[in-house]
Amino acid sequence: MRYFKYILTYILATFLLVFNLGFVNVSRVYANGNDIEKELENVDLTEYENSNKTTIIGLSETGFSTSDYSLIVYVYNANKFQLSKNTGSNVINIASSFNDENEVLEYSNFKLKYISSTNDYSVYKFSVLDETGTLEKTFKKQNAMFGKRTYNVAGIQLLKVGERLAVDYPVNKQYIYSGYEDSGIELKQEVIESISLDVHYVWYRTQPYKNDGALAYQHQLNSVYFSVPDKYFNNNYNLTGIKAEWYEYKTKPVVVLSNEEKYNGLKNYVGVDIGKYNEDIKYSLTYGHDVYVNDAGGGIDYDWGYNINTDFHYFLNPNPPHVYNHETVLYYLLQPDEKG
Repeated sequence: MRYFKYILTYILATFLLVFNLGFVNVSRVYANGNDIEKELENVDLTEYENSNKTTIIGLSETGFSTSDYSLIVYVYNANKFQLSKNTGSNVINIASSFNDENEVLEYSNFKLKYISSTNDYSVYKFSVLDETGTLEKTFKKQNAMFGKRTYNVAGIQLLKVGERLAVDYPVNKQYIYSGYEDSGIELKQEVIESISLDVHYVWYRTQPYKNDGALAYQHQLNSVYFSVPDKYFNNNYNLTGIKAEWYEYKTKPVVVLSNEEKYNGLKNYVGVDIGKYNEDIKYSLTYGHDVYVNDAGGGIDYDWGYNINTDFHYFLNPNPPHVYNHETVLYYLLQPDEKG
């Protein structure tokens, strides 16, 4: 029987506390068409170039009074590296729920769909996917109650081509739309603030090991803690949300050896494809086996093997097979394939 296990690692994303602050007027960035170079002809990017920070330079609302409601986001990509064009690789964090006093109740991540980019990759244009209709429902209700749509954007997560993890960039902007396309739309931009908190990781692991045949295991409880400075709870600030994310990852194959000499002899081959068998490597590894014996001989069937020319060794009774410098793996953790 082949055993599968997981190792859970943790990455603590930045915790964001979002507050309402001052007021700034900005010009609207229009979303019509796919020629982003033409759309940005009259947009001065000097401020963004000087700041050298990746952020949103515009959020455009279209079709609010029709069935074609959508949000378009223009992202200034300060590092000018290529971003993934796969839908869902990049996301935006927007306030998605408000109470009857128009205060934010919840922030949610929404997938971004690639539309176009400038030739130097400095600006990307995405549409915000409202797959469940949450944004449309929320902002039509808000507009009916308060005569405006308030888009609070805490941050964006962007995935560089060739990387596996997206990077979180704070945005801290509020786009306020009022009116309709047929009668004229007014856009105002305000500033919100998000702060990074010092997050500490703690864990509790049960003792002692519980042995189950050839396997040993423990249960582990993972947690985090953080503190918020007192000044953010005075009358000058309005705490509206805390954003956090927890990621868990499966490992690639892991083996634990009891022999340092064999470990040193194999460590340079970690991540190297040696094929099924390489006679130049003088060590082999196996995990788990079943022995079959009869009067004529028998064999050993391994659950897993490294640098062995077959998973099944035959032998004539009473001589067992010889595996050169063989090491039995104490624990073997194997990552399942995509089909699980």
